[in-house]
Amino acid sequence: MNPSKILGNPEEKKRIEELLEKAGKDRVIDSVVSGREDTSPRMLGLGGIVGLKEITKQDMQNSGDIYDVAFSPDNKWLAVGQWPAYLLKFDGKRLEDELAIKLLGKETYSVAFSKCGRYIATGGKKDGSPPYEIKIYALERMYIKGRSNSAIPVKKVRFSPDGKYVAAIRGGAGENIPRLTIYKFEKKNEKLQNIHTEYNITDFEFYPDGKSIAAIWNQHGLFSLGVYRFSNKGILTPSSETRISPVSKLLLSPNGKYFVLASEDKSTSKNELIVLNEPSLKYVFLSGENYDSKIDDIAHDPGSECVVVASGDNLGLFDYRIISLSGHDPKVDDINRSFQNYQVKKLRFSPDGKYLAAACSDKFVRIMEVVRKEK
Repeated sequence: MNPSKILGNPEEKKRIEELLEKAGKDRVIDSVVSGREDTSPRMLGLGGIVGLKEITKQDMQNSGDIYDVAFSPDNKWLAVGQWPAYLLKFDGKRLEDELAIKLLGKETYSVAFSKCGRYIATGGKKDGSPPYEIKIYALERMYIKGRSNSAIPVKKVRFSPDGKYVAAIRGGAGENIPRLTIYKFEKKNEKLQNIHTEYNITDFEFYPDGKSIAAIWNQHGLFSLGVYRFSNKGILTPSSETRISPVSKLLLSPNGKYFVLASEDKSTSKNELIVLNEPSLKYVFLSGENYDSKIDDIAHDPGSECVVVASGDNLGLFDYRIISLSGHDPKVDDINRSFQNYQVKKLRFSPDGKYLAAACSDKFVRIMEVVRKEK
């Protein structure tokens, strides 16, 4: 991707291009690139990631492809979205398949836990064919607390931080226009109430305070990064919107200060990782390298400014606040070697940042322990 297409003033873009050229396009110093001095403490007081150590894996080949994974807030359960969806018990060392709980429904594309850990949201097909549905399970008794059926496929489902709302991406396949739908989760009445739909949204993230949503808007190949605020009734109203280059994925850092974007320029077959400062949209990090294949997923460490990127059959580790760790770094080479025979399709950190779950193309779920540098 040509950095000149991305947000920022011309002088800033020129500086980044010069830095990338000087550094051999594999190491970028953030404080120089962004032109700011940030002495704020680490998000959760954890050290940055220096490695990932695989501690267990679970063979899921008796089921369909794995589409999504998610840890419960207490790390005791791992939800696996496939055909069908499962809950696997995790004791910190291994996944106990003998304690697996099979969820209702068939093909499940997305799974998510509420922040309180009492509820699970799933999005997928009802019985192998349309209609598609979103279901909310109560973890205590595994009964359904709410559901919403539609003829439009479900791609992503998430709880708001306060648990009052469930947001979902529907559509994006065939003639279905992608849309972001907001549901009010009425726990007492055990219902999901559709209260708002915003069209042409392909990805989104809740802000930590739950009052806003960051979203990627795409209409006929024109992309924008927008921020939408919730009204008292849960209706989304645009707060800001800025044109950006084509992107396939959006993450918001756990502190809400940074946008992490996976660029995907199909016209030039260039794929990059971009990090922007949230209020100013200035560059914080540009990977400066083109991935051979598209970026399949990105996971943001809850405790630092590190992200793990899955692209093709490799994982990349980046600390965008300090320096990029390129494939030349020995620690990252160790990670890459362990994943050369299969593709990582989905990545998800545990809420406390101790573990990283990977859904792989060989139908194994792998759990990695996060190795950190000392504070």
